[in-house]
Amino acid sequence: MVESACDIFDKPRALPKLCATTFANSASCLAKDAAFARAYGGAGPAVPRTTLFFFLLRDVVTMGCAFVLPMPLARLTGGSPRAAQFACPVACQVLFLFFLSTF
Repeated sequence: MVESACDIFDKPRALPKLCATTFANSASCLAKDAAFARAYGGAGPAVPRTTLFFFLLRDVVTMGCAFVLPMPLARLTGGSPRAAQFACPVACQVLFLFFLSTF
């Protein structure tokens, strides 16, 4: 749909496609996380907005660690870009877990 609209208006596809994909993935992940929080949280039907914010922040930081950080890190350390692509999101999740445990 985004590609068709870009073709009609003769615009580049990359940024609109990235934005649409990010919005769709983030919205579906937030809905999934909220459903899990309601199902297993036991606090009632409403999920606090701060919880949803931290879910979204976790997803955005993980995407940054998965797509932006690996190449500069591989260049900096002289390591394999492929290894950095696997290690960065995992390390990000572990660091984010410690960050959230302080709240």
